[in-house]
Amino acid sequence: MASIRCLILAGLICQCLTLPTNKGKDNKQIKQTKPLDMRAEVNNINKLTTIQPTIPTKLAVNCSATHQTHKTDPNKFLVFYNKGWYEQVCQTGLMWNQTLCRCEYASDALELPHKCVDYRPHSFNSSKYEQMVNRKWVVRDCNLAVSGLIWHQTMCRCIWGPDANENFVHGDEAQPCDTMFNATFETGLIDHAKSSFIELNPGAILSLRQIQGKTSTRAAYLQDAFLTVWYFAGNEMSDSLQIEFSFKAEKKSDTKDKYQIIMSNGCNVSELGYTTPSIAIGFRAEDQSFLLAFETANVRKAIVCTRDLLPYQWHKVSLIYEDGTLLLRVDGQPCIISEEFRGPVQKTSCPMTIGTDPLEKESRYVGYLDDITISRYCSRFEEEVPHPENVPEPPDMIENKIDTFSALV
Repeated sequence: MASIRCLILAGLICQCLTLPTNKGKDNKQIKQTKPLDMRAEVNNINKLTTIQPTIPTKLAVNCSATHQTHKTDPNKFLVFYNKGWYEQVCQTGLMWNQTLCRCEYASDALELPHKCVDYRPHSFNSSKYEQMVNRKWVVRDCNLAVSGLIWHQTMCRCIWGPDANENFVHGDEAQPCDTMFNATFETGLIDHAKSSFIELNPGAILSLRQIQGKTSTRAAYLQDAFLTVWYFAGNEMSDSLQIEFSFKAEKKSDTKDKYQIIMSNGCNVSELGYTTPSIAIGFRAEDQSFLLAFETANVRKAIVCTRDLLPYQWHKVSLIYEDGTLLLRVDGQPCIISEEFRGPVQKTSCPMTIGTDPLEKESRYVGYLDDITISRYCSRFEEEVPHPENVPEPPDMIENKIDTFSALV
């Protein structure tokens, strides 16, 4: 399964990107790099620019090796991953169809009864509600493009509150971002944006360390650990998105020639056994290259760019997407500029995984992560003042282990 996905991802790699010359941005050609691996040559595919919508056909699929029917609950199914079977849940009203290898409406279901079992009111905020996603409650917000909506449990939807003015957001007015996730690791493994539960993979240990020479006092160190944030599962990503984080890769011989995936919203929940990410960011130390997989309503691409930097020092990455313009910066300097993407970033049924690609163990990131922020609905991004070139840290940098988090097996 992972090998099939690798073929698709490798086929998407765009070897170079020529920047537009008629724009008032940093007009610069992205350095050409070698492909991720030779599997792209096997497929003889180097670029995929447009996704044509297809009409699904109900053909029988033999997926018994990777997917199985749940023994007691027709609304659930089992997925085989990493030498084990994991339980997954279909959406409300759908049942698992082993023949088609996907969740389907029951063949005799003409009209589904109105139920709200997967939704509940927020514990204290009437403008929010909670949705059950893969047996975990995630927080949703009624007021994304308007103000004055409240959750109505009986109607199972957001409605106008008694004092609502029904003022829609106007496109010509700059609006503050909706921060989906913010982790600084200063006070522990905490999401300061939505207070989402951050899941640590079973058996792993995550340590928070104090780093001398860095502005913040603590950073997360990942070696065999990765984080899962369920708030992103099925949530809108919008047509204006901003991602920022700082990282410092660990110098290891077994990772320097591989793309270490720092974050990805792909997973193994779909009719084919996996869902490709609409956002994935990776780093390869060997040639100081960055991999960005990005998908919107009209385009899906994987783009590689390189920066002349010291691979094992602290670096800051920022991604800005506003309908029509995509900009990836490394240490304040442009690395990717594209005007090919249109429309909202595709949402997936997957959580956001930080520290690996959930389907490829070899992509696990080893090193430090800090100051992660993911925001949506950001209109009229303000350009950042470029940071000065990265200054190498002294060789006698002290790393003190402060806190350790471990997940139960």
